[in-house]
Amino acid sequence: MADGSSLYDHLGLGLGFTLLDFGGVDATELAKRAEERGIPLAVFAPDEGDRESLFALYERRAALVRSDHHVVWRGDELPAEIEHLLDIVTGHASWGHL
Repeated sequence: MADGSSLYDHLGLGLGFTLLDFGGVDATELAKRAEERGIPLAVFAPDEGDRESLFALYERRAALVRSDHHVVWRGDELPAEIEHLLDIVTGHASWGHL
């Protein structure tokens, strides 16, 4: 990253998730639903200078990453069924129709 840090320095530690926002994804509802369910979630929006190179790597405007750095979801917008996404990434459901 331009500031000398690693992207991994910005990912949640412990058992939480980090939503990487590379531009224009509204994470308000995801953050609200995760908090209601007790799921630790941080949102990280890299500086504009870093977004282009990170977007090239992830190929989507957002990525949801576990604390072990595994990408569990990525897309250009969050799915309409936020609860189902949270069920999937916490191991309570399968991908099915998402």
